[in-house]
Amino acid sequence: MVRKYFAYGVLLGVFLLSGCGYHVIGQGNEALSGIHYIAIPYFANKSYEAGLERYVTEALVDEFVKSRMYSIVAEKDADAVLRGTIEYFKETATAYDKDNYALEYRASLQVDATLEMKDTGDVIWRTTELHHFEDYRVAPEIAATEANKNQAISLIAREVATRMHDSIVEGF
Repeated sequence: MVRKYFAYGVLLGVFLLSGCGYHVIGQGNEALSGIHYIAIPYFANKSYEAGLERYVTEALVDEFVKSRMYSIVAEKDADAVLRGTIEYFKETATAYDKDNYALEYRASLQVDATLEMKDTGDVIWRTTELHHFEDYRVAPEIAATEANKNQAISLIAREVATRMHDSIVEGF
């Protein structure tokens, strides 16, 4: 009796999953067939915030390394190159105390990026105006506020990297 209900449960699960668009991650972008090696040079940084390119590029490399779908190599050895530009970074005060001093800031960043075939320059994938923000608290000490800001930048970079990676490998 238990086996009968188990079998019905398995069949029901198969029917439900077959019609809902479920698929295995990493199997969605046919344009990437034949690509095994990707280069990710440091992104250009059009903002006035020094070092952002390091955060974003390293987070993106980490995301690809973690997924193990493609090998990250030097540009001379790559099949494709993922290039990007940090278009802007801005900070906006979002909360104030009774004396009108900022208590919290919102850090926001926008990135444009393309994945191109190294030999032909053909664009395989592109994103424009990829945007993310994080809030961070102002601390009594400047060094602590800077640490909070750097943590927010790190979170932004990781989120942007995850979204780019997933968009590339899934083809959307």
